[in-house]
Amino acid sequence: MNFNNKITVALIALSALFFSVHSYAEEEYIEAHFQIDVANQMQQLSWISEMAFRLSDYQKKIQSGEIKGTNEVFCDAPLMTTNTFIVYLNKNHQDELISADQAIETVFMELGAAFPCPE
Repeated sequence: MNFNNKITVALIALSALFFSVHSYAEEEYIEAHFQIDVANQMQQLSWISEMAFRLSDYQKKIQSGEIKGTNEVFCDAPLMTTNTFIVYLNKNHQDELISADQAIETVFMELGAAFPCPE
């Protein structure tokens, strides 16, 4: 097999891998029916995933006692996922352009309503 054929085979294999991973990633997340004031949908999904990860990490640290203090938002709430984040925003901001601050505020509001902390 000559050099050009090796490159062609490698590119075809890489393309197949990319498209299968890309298709899987699209099926992995539910569709967002809002727009956060970021540049495009991929950046929006990246931002949502990052925020879900950070909130989940915070929840784990509170539950483990690594972070001390009062837990006024995450009482008995399951760990945050990207899809949960999207569901909360779809519910409250259908076809709206919102800021990142509004998105976080909405998620905290939904968590407080769904998993109220004992007083």
